[in-house]
Amino acid sequence: MHKKLYLTREEVMKLRPVHSEDVTWRKYPSGEVLVLKKDEGLKYKIARKLLGDVEPYRKFVLDDIGSIVWELCDGKNTISEILKKLSKRLNTEESKIEQYLLAYLRKLEKKGLIEVK
Repeated sequence: MHKKLYLTREEVMKLRPVHSEDVTWRKYPSGEVLVLKKDEGLKYKIARKLLGDVEPYRKFVLDDIGSIVWELCDGKNTISEILKKLSKRLNTEESKIEQYLLAYLRKLEKKGLIEVK
C-alpha cells in the first residue's frame, strides 16, 4: 500500500489554518499585526547568558495584506474562504493571488506561527 505524499488542490483548499498555541498577537491602529512566538531555543539561551534578561519571544510584524490573512487564519475559514475574502478585499481575481496566498501560508506554517488542520 502506498502512502499519499501530497494533497490535491481541492484537499488543500479545504484546510483550515489556525494560529499556533504558542503565539500571541495584537493589531495596531495602522492595521499591522505584531505576532510574538515563544522561542526558548539555543539562540535564546545563548542571548540570555550573554545579555541577561532577554524576552523568550521572536517578533514578527506583518504588513497590511499579511495582517488580513493572519486575522482570517482563525480555524473557521478554509483556505478557499480566505482566498475569496482576500480577493474581494484586494479587488482582484482569485486566480491572480492564489499561489501567493499558498506560499505565504506555507511560510507562516514553517515559522511555527500557524497550524493547518
